[in-house]
Amino acid sequence: MEPDLYITPEEYEIAEKNGISRRILDARVRTFYWDKQKAITEPIKKRNQTPWGDWKDVCKKNGISYGAFMYRIKNAGLDPEVAATKPLDRNQPDYFKRYVDKKRILTAEHLKTMEKNGLCKATVHMRRRLGWSLEDAVNTPVLSPSEVGRRAGKASKMKKSV
Repeated sequence: MEPDLYITPEEYEIAEKNGISRRILDARVRTFYWDKQKAITEPIKKRNQTPWGDWKDVCKKNGISYGAFMYRIKNAGLDPEVAATKPLDRNQPDYFKRYVDKKRILTAEHLKTMEKNGLCKATVHMRRRLGWSLEDAVNTPVLSPSEVGRRAGKASKMKKSV
């Protein structure tokens, strides 16, 4: 027996009253072959719901970002209300700043060396992705166009032998 893939206008209306959009109803019936009665009546499951939706406005009013809010809940074990209302202390190194410092790979010394060598962060990060060590990525200056040409000429296999 073939599944009934036709959805009547009345069924669309019932689904809409149950909070199910046309797109979801179509997918349930025509793609996933759900029974139409189940597709029309079963509520949509919300996955990975975080308390951010409930506290977003309070956080924004208090100058607390999504990342800080979620960090406070997950890593510091704070209640969402406290996480949304407790002001950030930007003058003292707190748990959030320590977390950020742990994740940071470029120290102040690295940044000074990069500036001296004319490097930007993007160049160092790209070099790291290409397998360079952190020290080589920070300490090797960018080559000038003439030096690039000189090195390419030396390495070329198309070079005329004299």
